[in-house]
Amino acid sequence: MPDISGPSDAELITLTRTGRIEVFETLMDRHLPSLIGFFHYLGVPSSLIDDLAQETFFKAFRKLELYDPARPFATWLITIGRNVFLDERRKTARDSRLTRITNENPPPLSVENSVIERVTARELLDALDEGARFLLEMRLFQDLPFSDIAVMTGEPETTLRVRYHRLLNRLRLTASRPGEAHDD
Repeated sequence: MPDISGPSDAELITLTRTGRIEVFETLMDRHLPSLIGFFHYLGVPSSLIDDLAQETFFKAFRKLELYDPARPFATWLITIGRNVFLDERRKTARDSRLTRITNENPPPLSVENSVIERVTARELLDALDEGARFLLEMRLFQDLPFSDIAVMTGEPETTLRVRYHRLLNRLRLTASRPGEAHDD
């Protein structure tokens, strides 16, 4: 298991840039779980996740001179992963004209009825589209600022803030029991 309390990402990148290529493996070990989680939230089929993760790290390594140490490495890596995913989705759409990757989670018929029927937060999270799950994952669990998430998703920061607060209201609604007053 890697020692995540060791050198910072920026220090590891500096060492890698100076020719200590083996140090990049520590970055891979450190960030692979988040990258895999990101691909899961995008709804990538399990059979493609390893290939996309490998391609993401390969591209990150090749473009390491473009990394800005003032920004979090995780944000930069996830942005590369997002682009790798979009490239794969375009390729898949061209090859098969089927976009099953993006259509796996159809929207519920009635949002209000669907939310009220949910019993646990896990069920609610499972019912969210991949964009909503990704936003909650990055903001709540990865503790990334909206500005970094905006860079990763290519969406305006204000749009992400509004969507995030709406998602929190949905979570609040679900957590309360039917018939109780809601703070909307």
